[in-house]
Amino acid sequence: MIRLCLPPFFASELFLPKMETLHAIMPDTDIRITTQPSVMNDHPAEADLSVLLGTGEWEGLMTYPLFARRLVIAAAPSQLEDFDRSSFASLDGQTLIVHENRPNAWSNWAMEIDLPEPSAGNILRFDSMSSVVQAAAQGLGFAIIPLPMSQNWFKSGTLIKVFDTEWVTDEQFYLAHRTEELNRPELIEFIQWHVKEFKNYG
Repeated sequence: MIRLCLPPFFASELFLPKMETLHAIMPDTDIRITTQPSVMNDHPAEADLSVLLGTGEWEGLMTYPLFARRLVIAAAPSQLEDFDRSSFASLDGQTLIVHENRPNAWSNWAMEIDLPEPSAGNILRFDSMSSVVQAAAQGLGFAIIPLPMSQNWFKSGTLIKVFDTEWVTDEQFYLAHRTEELNRPELIEFIQWHVKEFKNYG
């Protein structure tokens, strides 16, 4: 058995769709998946492998960089019918969707592009990225969405990038494990598969 801990949105959007491929190359290996919020960037004691978000500096862990955390502002097509997409100021008075684990996301975004923080008409708060994305897709407001994990929502047209601006943060997703785990052949095989599938993803 391999015990794997993943951020919930990573698990649902990226990992689970590839489980059939994994099973084909490791048919005799049981996989136990648990999830933890991506902002909890510690490797759980009960996990063999985990996907962590950060800068790659974890004492006592071996890490493999996967891809950078990129952010875009997204909304449902219905939200953009009468919306001026030429100006960031058009967000003033709109309903903004907020992930409770990232309460400063809108102000950080505005700071990154050197513009005033939008003045929300209303704020919707959710405790998971899945709920944030689904709320935006239902036309409930505007949200800051991570790429590449949400790319299928954009490919399907369920969500649209409101602006061309994309914020590449200084955080990356990493596959991590304790150094002593390298004596397990099945874990090495899984690491090789995982890095191949997700390195520079999207």
